[in-house]
Amino acid sequence: MKVNARFGQFRLFSFHNILCIVLVMLAMLLATSFAGAQSTGGRIRGTVIDSSGAAIAAAKVTIINEATHATRDAEAGANGEYIFLEVPVGTYEVDAQSTGFKKYVRKGIVLNLNEVVNLDITLQVGSAVDTIEVTGAAPLVDTTSTQLGAVVNERAVSQLPLANRNTYQLLQLQPGVQSQVGWTPCMAAIARAWSA
Repeated sequence: MKVNARFGQFRLFSFHNILCIVLVMLAMLLATSFAGAQSTGGRIRGTVIDSSGAAIAAAKVTIINEATHATRDAEAGANGEYIFLEVPVGTYEVDAQSTGFKKYVRKGIVLNLNEVVNLDITLQVGSAVDTIEVTGAAPLVDTTSTQLGAVVNERAVSQLPLANRNTYQLLQLQPGVQSQVGWTPCMAAIARAWSA
């Protein structure tokens, strides 16, 4: 009888151990699926069209990082669309070319973390030797996301006046951020009473 009771406890103990192991493995599996959703770059996408608005299939689009000179190529699909995924943060030059059209060059495209740059390219009919360089174009706006956010650059961190060099104050520069921490009228009254 005592032997059966011990084996019953052992089976119950083993069942609990197995259940815990299965739950831990399930939690790790779910955690790794969420960890893969973290991004380390942005995207550059758009459509290659001609001056009449028709899509140019198989146009070669190249992005060049202006700091490292690293290049990536993509080919426009049948509808003229191209996309570069997980592009490292930086400033880029975008080149596009296709047979029978002038080469397109646009420099100074800034890509921030998790940003989607929408860049539609219009190629003009002509020799591939000719180059159309776009300067002073309208700023690129991400129309694919409703996410609010901004990048705090090095200049903002080093040159903006911050009380006690608290970098969390830079968060208040972002759209839609309201601080609930800090000096309230009640805290100011307490500070005046304490110093008196």
